[in-house]
Amino acid sequence: MQEHSYEHNTDQKVDLELIFRNFLHVLKRTWWWVTLLAILVGALRYVQAQRSFVPQYTATASFSVKSGYVGTTDLVDSTQYYDNQAAEQVVSSFPYIICSEAMQERICLALNTSWINGTVTASSIGETNIFTLTVTSTNPQDAYDILNAVIQNYPQVASFVIGGTQLSMIEEPQVPTVPVNTFRGSRSAAKGVAAGLLLGLALTLLMAIGRKTVRTADDLKRSTSVPCMGTIPAIQVKRRRKAAGSGVSILNPHLGDTLSVPIGALQVRLLRSQPAGGTGRIILITSTMPGEGKTTVSFNLAASLAQSGKRVILVDADLRHQVVKARFGITTPSAGLLELSRAAKPDIARVLIPVPGVANLSLLAGDTRMTSPMGILDSPKMRSLLERTRTLADYVIIDAPPAGLLADAAVLCRSADQVLYVVRYDSFARNQVADAMHSVSGRGAELTGYVINGRPTRRGRGYGYGYDRYGYGKYGYGTKYGYGKNGSRKQDNAHRSSGDLGRG
Repeated sequence: MQEHSYEHNTDQKVDLELIFRNFLHVLKRTWWWVTLLAILVGALRYVQAQRSFVPQYTATASFSVKSGYVGTTDLVDSTQYYDNQAAEQVVSSFPYIICSEAMQERICLALNTSWINGTVTASSIGETNIFTLTVTSTNPQDAYDILNAVIQNYPQVASFVIGGTQLSMIEEPQVPTVPVNTFRGSRSAAKGVAAGLLLGLALTLLMAIGRKTVRTADDLKRSTSVPCMGTIPAIQVKRRRKAAGSGVSILNPHLGDTLSVPIGALQVRLLRSQPAGGTGRIILITSTMPGEGKTTVSFNLAASLAQSGKRVILVDADLRHQVVKARFGITTPSAGLLELSRAAKPDIARVLIPVPGVANLSLLAGDTRMTSPMGILDSPKMRSLLERTRTLADYVIIDAPPAGLLADAAVLCRSADQVLYVVRYDSFARNQVADAMHSVSGRGAELTGYVINGRPTRRGRGYGYGYDRYGYGKYGYGTKYGYGKNGSRKQDNAHRSSGDLGRG
């Protein structure tokens, strides 16, 4: 038996084009959580801005300033000049005066408080003798009261600094009713959405950089010595009914040689890898995870062998999730490995189902599902059943469960001669695929090679092959379709019908 080596190699060159393709691929799958992240960050920023928003109110009063200089009628311009200078002097000295200890004490005494809830500023109108006092506070009444306290006490304190300057009020202060600042939640939310998008795209880029999937045979050469047996292109079809001659099948006349050529090449390579002479070869087909196309590859390989004149039996060995019959439109009740293993005298030839439209091809598939079939699969009786199928066909193709998800495939390898591994293009990490391959290697059957399934062509990307609607989700491995509340009923039915499978 050929031994294969497995190792994880991280010495790889940076390929910007590959990273960009990975980025688009990952973004196509994760756009919804990137969008959700942007919405959440935007909402958080909105709530944060709303909670931190504090309305500000301003109270204002305007004054005209007159200096102590008194001019004659011939010196009107000079008098106006001194008044303007006095206004500028008031504004320039205002910060010193308002911050002085004397002014602070007077304002606090007038307000009967120990601190001033607001800020006071002064500004002058250029080329005039008018200046304005403005008080800003979080409380409109405080703004008004502080301004009145400043107006009452400012002249006495200012006289020590700027001398005898006369102030005449032009605009009386009023209690403000409308805040001068406005809550701009939409702007904060927009900034949050932008930040969330950038964060999501950055995480997507990191995922793309770290994404190492299988696209070519070279990708797995770094992790395993298992040879690549071929590549099957992605094919998009409109399946209107479940039948052997429809869908992704070499029997579908609408596909031409798009599928038959790569399947034929795969068949040739498999036959060349086998020893000369002998019949009844058992080939087990598995994959890392569901949805990689192992069932479709199993059927098409079996059909191709049958078309070449070989007697072929296709065995549905996924006892947890038997779907082969439904995939090909066969609805008649039948018995499979599970039912045969419970029969006193199992008659395999009697329960074989001829596949419509394919001479020499029979199907061994049942209707009963089992959530924990490990004991049956690993039993001497199961190995005896599979061994007896050799006498009924030239080739036995076993459609096994995913090796990366269950140990069932590794157990079934003990009854097989060869293992063909299906790897879906650009779907799972290389190390994950290599580890799953290792789980079925050295289990009794030779891991002959793997086939890359669903590779996009220049004409466009298709859907490739998969479980179609019969995935491992709704019709999965739950108790609803195995042991448990409903599983026990199906188990009892299997026991009652097992007697009909024998010869006597």
